[in-house]
Formats: sequence, structure tokens, C-alpha cells
Amino acid sequence: MLSGLSSATSSLLAQDAEPAEVAKPAAPVKAEAEELSGTIFFYNGDSISGEITRWEKDNLSIISPDLVDPVTFSAAKILNVTLNDNRKNAIKADQNEDETTLIINNRDNQQGLHGIIKGGFSNIDDKHVTLNTNYAGQIKVLKKFITKMEIDSKKGYLYRGPKSLEEWHNNSIKQTWKFTNNSLIGGGQAGNLAQDLGIPPEASISFDLSWKDDEYVTLYLFSSDHEQTKPDNYYQLSLQRGRCSLLKFSDGKQLAHLTSELQRNRGNRFRIQPRNVRGTTKELHAHYDIFMSKTKGEFHIYRNGVKLDTFTDSKPRPNKFGSALHLVSSNKTPIRIKNLSISKWSGHMPSDVDAETFSEIKGKGERILLKNGDILLGKLGKVRDGIMQIETAYTPLKIPIIRMRSVDLTGSSTKEEPLMYQNDIKCWFKDKGWIILKPISINGNTLTAYHQALGENKFNLNVFKRIDLHIYDKTANATRKADSW
Repeated sequence: MLSGLSSATSSLLAQDAEPAEVAKPAAPVKAEAEELSGTIFFYNGDSISGEITRWEKDNLSIISPDLVDPVTFSAAKILNVTLNDNRKNAIKADQNEDETTLIINNRDNQQGLHGIIKGGFSNIDDKHVTLNTNYAGQIKVLKKFITKMEIDSKKGYLYRGPKSLEEWHNNSIKQTWKFTNNSLIGGGQAGNLAQDLGIPPEASISFDLSWKDDEYVTLYLFSSDHEQTKPDNYYQLSLQRGRCSLLKFSDGKQLAHLTSELQRNRGNRFRIQPRNVRGTTKELHAHYDIFMSKTKGEFHIYRNGVKLDTFTDSKPRPNKFGSALHLVSSNKTPIRIKNLSISKWSGHMPSDVDAETFSEIKGKGERILLKNGDILLGKLGKVRDGIMQIETAYTPLKIPIIRMRSVDLTGSSTKEEPLMYQNDIKCWFKDKGWIILKPISINGNTLTAYHQALGENKFNLNVFKRIDLHIYDKTANATRKADSW
């Protein structure tokens, strides 16, 4: 196990005794002991890279080309460890038809001390949600520790990525974009990446945007030529600090700014008031959804589930425009784009459903949000062939898993917070999210660890990019650098 906490903090944490009820251990993932390498970062800012030969109890041993002999360090001096990608034995992508995300309750009611666990939905009963994962096999998670369950079906997508830098055409003099951790990273220098993704006339585009100094990125939508820096025909969407604008280019000329819904209603007494987007300059990340039709000339822009604006082209010329997408970075701020997906759009507009809407629904049971915006209150039942049974106050229902968007579990049973153990570590997934674990041992690329909601499991370290130690130490957390990209 790993250790090293101040005595004041450790006195508030749980001892080694386990609670009476824990999740049953999952079937372990078979993994051979293999080389584990990475970089160790210390409290004073020093770092050293090499092969990690032993990681147990209070010590970590490493062989480094910068050192003559192997050396062992005390975990009390280590802030975090970043892990290298082991391409020889890379984890296979999930084969599940959905990607289900479980949000675990915070520890001690503190933000950032929850967990985000991902896998394919398998089953749900009175006590557990069962997921199929590519890093720990099948795991059972106690429902009393789960706040929310989000379901994202992999069916119906025309594109999910980014997958590599090579799949994109570089329209700049030199390559300014990079690809790492399933993300495209640009900015600091102007760059233009493009790909003909076969975007249909009615489509939806979703992606996560992160930035370091300023939120700014430009997209060319329905581009007629992905191999040109300035195609003859495209719509130019600029996203900056929670605001957006849309230009139309046709036959190589800028025609006009498209009139927005906010502009059209500016003179009306009962004009639309945009909802405030909190944390625009501080949150450093946002999720965007774009619903668009080149046939009708409609573009609806959503940021973090909140509608920013709607643009309408009064004279659409769909035959002029194409099916390519450009990602354009500026020379000002570094940005990161990940979780990019494209699918056909049915023309249905999403509703602004948030926690306030969930709270307005009275009664006991899970609050279930469907992809079309409908909300149900009921009890989740068995799953067979991708169909979930739901007991409601009116009648039993059968709903395909792929039609569900999220489930609020806060009203289904008594909620509990996971205990805080002295030696807890925070393991960051390469894809998205993290999980806080009580480590037992590390053998090669296999971490044996415990979590109240999961029980004891063996985790393949190939799925993690970083492991933080001393996560309850305020001094350590103040020293930690933000996730680098």
C-alpha cells in the first residue's frame, strides 16, 4: 500500500477495517506481469523517469538511465506518477454497444473526491449496477454509492474519435496540431485540420473542448473541399467564451453573417434571454452539441446542455456545400478537442434538462431521462437483449438501453459516501474520469486495489495515465500541476 499523510488529516480517515457491506469482488482480468515505466514527480518539483521495478507498501523502486544503480524512493516524498503507454500489450477497446458512466458520491462532501467509472451496461438490481469493463472484467457497483448513471449508445454514430493525426488532412504550411490521449491538441500557432467525414445534410456534432488561456476555436461546417485551407463553400462557426457567430462562404466569397435568434428577437418585448454560462473563463473545459441542416439552413448551438443561439440561412444552397469538417486553431490559446462524434439528426431539438428539472419530479424511484427529453419516474428492472424493464406507477414499460440518456439514482435509496482511507490514491483514466482506490499491491502492470462500491479488483494499469498520492493533503494538492496536454 502507499502512504504518507499529515497526522492531522490521517486522524480523520478510516482505518483498515472494512465496512460490513461491500461489493462482491469481480472476476480478475488476466494480465501477465510486464514492464511498468513512467515518470515520478516529487514534492520539490524534481522528477525522474525509468522502469518501475517495484511498487509496494511505502516504497517505489526504479531503474533509470540517468542513475548508475537502481534506487528506492519513499512514497512519502512522491506527489504523483505518470505512466507510459505500453503499446506492446495495449488494452483493447470496449466491444460494448454502449458506454455507461457511473458517478460515485463524493467523499466528505468534497468536489473532486468522487469517482467516474466507465464500462458497458450489463445489469441492474436492487443493490448493484453491473458493468463490463476492459480494465477489470465484470464489476458490480453498489447503488447506494452511485449518484448518477449516464448511458451513451455507440450505435448510430457515423464517426467517433479522434482516432489519430494521420486521419486528418493538414491544410497549414507545417503541422501545428498534435494527437495524444485520444485528443487533438492545437493552438499557440494557427492550424487547419480537415477530414471528409461524410456529414449528412441533417447532422449533429458533439465534442469536448478544453483550453488553457482563452476559450476559442473555429469550425468549418459542410465544407466542400477538405484539402483546401479556404474551401469555396462552407459555414464558419466561431466559438469563444460562451458566445458564437456563424458566417456563410459560397463560391469563394463571404456572403454575410447569418442572423441569429438572439438578434431577431432583440427588439421584441418578450425576446429570448440566454441562460448564463457560469465559469466561462475559469472552468477551462466545455461540451458542445451542434444540430444542423444544410437543407433547411438551420444551426442550433448548445454549450454544456444550454442553448447559446440558433442561426438560420434564409437562402440555403445545399447542393453547393459538402460533407467535410475543418478544425481551425488560432495562434493565441492552446486548445484540446476530444470525444468528437457525428451522427444523423432527426430534427428533434433537445430540451434543457438539468438537476433542477429532476428535482421537480416528486416520488420515490429512479429518475430516468430519455434521449428525446422525456423523463420517467420508476424502478429499473432486469435487462434482456438490450431492453430494460421499468416499473412505473402507471404501467410496466420496456425501453431499449440505447434510448436512455441518464438515470438519477439519488432518490432511489439511502445514499452513502465512500470512506476516506489513509493510503487512497487517485487514478486518472487515459480516456476520461478517475477513480479513487485503496491500493493493496502493484505487480508489473496489475494494480490490486479496494473500493467500497466495487470490492477488491485487479486493474490493468494500461488504462491509467497518472496516479496521484496523498490526495487528502492540502499542501500536496496545492503543489500539483494541472493535467498537462
